[in-house]
Amino acid sequence: MFHRAIKSVAYLFVLSGLLTACSDDISVDQTPATAATEESVPALVGATSTSNTTVFLSYSKRMGPSATELANYTVTQETINPEVGRLTVTAAYFTPGDNTHTSVTLETSPQNELTYRVQTTGIKDADGNPILGIVEIINGSIDTSSTLFMGSAPGLLDLMLVDDGAGGIAGWSDANANGVIDAGDSLTDALGRNILVADANGDGVVDNWIDYDNSGSVTLGDVLSGFQDTDGDGITDSQELYGESVFIEKANGEVVVTDVTSDPTRTDSDGDGLSDLEELNIGSNPRSSDTDSDSIPDYIEWNVVLSDTNAQDTDLDGLIDGLEHNFYHTSPLLADSDGDQLSDSSELLELNRNPRIADLPKLNISVGEMRLQIDERYSYTDESGETITQESSSSTTLANSQNQSFSEGSSHTLEFTADASIRAGGGVGFYGDGYGAGVEATLAAGFTDS
Repeated sequence: MFHRAIKSVAYLFVLSGLLTACSDDISVDQTPATAATEESVPALVGATSTSNTTVFLSYSKRMGPSATELANYTVTQETINPEVGRLTVTAAYFTPGDNTHTSVTLETSPQNELTYRVQTTGIKDADGNPILGIVEIINGSIDTSSTLFMGSAPGLLDLMLVDDGAGGIAGWSDANANGVIDAGDSLTDALGRNILVADANGDGVVDNWIDYDNSGSVTLGDVLSGFQDTDGDGITDSQELYGESVFIEKANGEVVVTDVTSDPTRTDSDGDGLSDLEELNIGSNPRSSDTDSDSIPDYIEWNVVLSDTNAQDTDLDGLIDGLEHNFYHTSPLLADSDGDQLSDSSELLELNRNPRIADLPKLNISVGEMRLQIDERYSYTDESGETITQESSSSTTLANSQNQSFSEGSSHTLEFTADASIRAGGGVGFYGDGYGAGVEATLAAGFTDS
C-alpha cells in the first residue's frame, strides 16, 4: 500500500499597537497558525489488491458519496499498453465495517501480476472539498488523485459437472460436436465463469479433469479445474490480460516492438474477422485491425493477399503493401510482379513503365550466308555400248531479302519475312541430239505476331 502525507503551513499576521496616525509605535505579531495535517486535504493515499477481482482504497479524509460512483474510477496497466490494458470497475462501495468512510472497496474484472494505476476524477470528501490532483508542497509536488498497486494473479477455478435437467451436462459447449467432453470444449457455470477442457500432450485424456467417482470417464459429479476463459476463445483471461509482444517491421526496415493485450470478454477484440486466438498464433495485434498500418486489414492480408500482417513491405521492393494492393495493383509478394527482371519500384518510380506487363527483349533476327551446291553429272551408254560421262555447265541465281518490324506497348505487332530462290540449268549434246537438265528451288518464310 502506498501512503502519502500532505502538509502545509499557514501564518497569521496581526497588526497591533496602532495608536494614532502619527504614532511611531507599530508592532507586528507573526504568530504561526496550526499546520495543516494530512487529513486536512482530501487525497487518495493508498491502494492494495485484496484478491484477483477486488482492490482496497484508502483516503486521507472522510469521503462523500461520490467516492462510490463507478464512473469516477479508471484502472489501467502501468507498464503494458496502458491505453488498452484496462480493468473494468464493476462495483464501488465503502468498505464494510469502516464507519469512518475513509476506505472504499472496488470490484474489478480479473487482474494479473502487473502494476496497475487507479485514477480518480470528480471525487469530493464529506465536506464537499474536491481531490485536486497535483498538489504543490514544500519539497515538490504530489498526486492526490491516483496511486499504484500490484495486481493479484488469478487462481484456479473448479467447476463441477451438473445435470442440466435433460440428462445432459449444464453449461457444456461441445466444440467439435462429437458428444464427448474432450480438448477444446468448454464449461460455463451459473455465474458465467468459463474454463476450457485441456489436453496438452494430445493423448486423448483430459488434463484438467478430476475423476471423483473413479469411473475412468468424464461424468456428472466430476470436476474440471483451470484458469477462467470468459469468452471461450481458447486463451485464458490471465493470458489475455497479461499480453504479448508484437514485432512490426516498418517500410524502412526498422522493427518496432509493441506490448498488447486482448479483451477477455470478446473472442475478436478488434472486430477484424480474425479471432484473438488466430492473432495470437499469427503474431498480429488483437487490438488493431491493421497491425502494420500498411492500409490492408489483417484479415485481408492473412486470408486474401497472403502478405505479412506484421511487415509494411512484404516483398522488400520499396513499395508499401497497401500501395501495391490498393493503388498500383501489383503483387505485395513479388518484387517484380511481371517477371521482366525489373523491380516494380524501378518500373514505377524510375523507368515510367507498367510493372504488370513484361517488356519483351529487343528482337534481333540475322539471316546469314545461304549456300546451295548442285553437282550435275550425266552418264549414258551410246549405241556401241560405251559409257560416256559428261559434266554439264550450270548457272545459278541466288537472292534473299528480309524485313523486320517491332513495337512495344500494351498492344504490339511483330513481322519477319525472308525468301530465297535459286535456279540452275545444264545442257549436253551428242550425235546431233540434245540433252538438258534444270533445277529450280524456292525458300520462303514468314512470322507474324499481333
